[in-house]
Amino acid sequence: MRRRVCFVAFVVLISFFVSGQANSQTHRRGSDNAPIDKYVKYRVKRGDTLGKLAQRFHVDQEQIADLNGGTRTRLTPGRLVFIPRAPQEQEEAPIAFDGRSLKPWRDADEQGILVKVAESFAGAPYKYGGDTVRGLDCSAFVRKMYEIFEVRLPRSAREQYHAGPRVDRTDLRTGDLVFFRTARCVAFPTHVGIYIGNGEFIHATSSQRRGVKIDRLSDAYFAGTYMGAVRVKGPPDDMPLGS
Repeated sequence: MRRRVCFVAFVVLISFFVSGQANSQTHRRGSDNAPIDKYVKYRVKRGDTLGKLAQRFHVDQEQIADLNGGTRTRLTPGRLVFIPRAPQEQEEAPIAFDGRSLKPWRDADEQGILVKVAESFAGAPYKYGGDTVRGLDCSAFVRKMYEIFEVRLPRSAREQYHAGPRVDRTDLRTGDLVFFRTARCVAFPTHVGIYIGNGEFIHATSSQRRGVKIDRLSDAYFAGTYMGAVRVKGPPDDMPLGS
């Protein structure tokens, strides 16, 4: 079991590295933190603050800080800063789940491998729009974890919300995707993580620049922004219904 987990973690690391090399050669970037099509340039005016810019552009202020050097970014008049585009500007309406049957987990051990591999990335840095070991965002983390289990997920949290059947919070199982609406200006999820059991989930977060970490669904912030869950792999064939 331990050897298999180590091998899978190694494969994921290689995948992150290769994708990072490819992205650096095929994508134009306007800064070190975001693809050019995912942000707008803004010249700071007197009186501007991160909070005011977040409200004006309908994004989280942590994302603005992340793009511009951290949470202590000084907004001096005349400075050029990068603002993430609001979610509705980036994405088209997602395609609804088509009702196809889900490929099941082989057994509970395989679900355990997902958790162990995901936990091995705890502390990996967060980067808005990133999808490599140098930094990644929430949906990229989820997508990478599931690639090794032959599940191809869309890129954004909004699209991933339609990648499988909805699951009631009382029926969450290890591996289910949990979604949150962290931007008040939109009606769809803007954050995603992987449920790992016992009321906990693992995710890549920009909050306090913590990167990949484990949190509890019952925490006030996540309980208040929780939007729903989706199952992208079915239960093991040998798992009794309702277990």
